[in-house]
Amino acid sequence: MDGAQAPAPHLASRTELEEFPKSVACKQLLRVIANLTPACIEKFHKFGRRDALQYGISTDRSQAETMGKAKNELEEFIANIPDSKLTGFPSVETTVYKTRNFRLDMQTVTTKDPRCYNLHVQINRGTLITSLKRFAGKSLSIALVPVKEEAWTPAEVRAELEKNRII
Repeated sequence: MDGAQAPAPHLASRTELEEFPKSVACKQLLRVIANLTPACIEKFHKFGRRDALQYGISTDRSQAETMGKAKNELEEFIANIPDSKLTGFPSVETTVYKTRNFRLDMQTVTTKDPRCYNLHVQINRGTLITSLKRFAGKSLSIALVPVKEEAWTPAEVRAELEKNRII
């Protein structure tokens, strides 16, 4: 993952999270690569491809600001999920919580041991964030919350979603 921290062992096979950054970062970076300054190239090497847009490595100011808006909105969404929605998950696929831009979906209960609730923060089709509109339905964060172990607190679920977000 080009210098990025390796995913937690229990999340090593999450292909959605690996595909999304490549599609966003590569396409946007290819558009501006010819205009990168030496300082930007140094940042790119320091932070890696995955975090390049997050750290504003672009000469297109509005593009970097837009990705910053998406990141800020996602952070705010995760922080503002009500505690009551982060406990007692259903065993069926359902939307647990949603806003105009994002939703927290209970995808399924995993079949391998340890069984886990498979929670995804996804982009809504009607999102107002223009940089994310074409990625509607894609997951931006995943949390695998164990079913049979001691129940996680809302703060632990929130921390896992925050840790695993890709923008």
